[in-house]
Amino acid sequence: MILIEKQTKDIPALAFMDGKLNGVGGKMKPHETAHCAMAREFEEETGVATHRDAWKCFGQMEGESGWTVYLFAIRISDEQAEDCHTVTEEEVMNASIESITTWLSDQIVPNLAWLIPMALDAEIKYGRIALH
Repeated sequence: MILIEKQTKDIPALAFMDGKLNGVGGKMKPHETAHCAMAREFEEETGVATHRDAWKCFGQMEGESGWTVYLFAIRISDEQAEDCHTVTEEEVMNASIESITTWLSDQIVPNLAWLIPMALDAEIKYGRIALH
């Protein structure tokens, strides 16, 4: 699983995740689809190109103030995972599921504790799930 150590201390609304591991991602550009943004952000942050159609949206979170977070998952090859590397000031990590649930559990953004199982759940057919 590819994670990134977030550097968000200068963003008050996101300060809770500063220095914590989270999924790779970022903001959509104007007129960009969520899938295109996910593929672009993944390449910008890990150096590995993926096709936008390979990303499966397994959920969406919306806030009362108008923000939306799209939740994506992708299956990449072992070679692609090994090629992922730090490109920005946010460090990229290739971690096993076991390490995330054991020795890294205090270093992840808290919602990953339920988002990772949700993304991996075989019952999810990668449809759209609204989380409120």
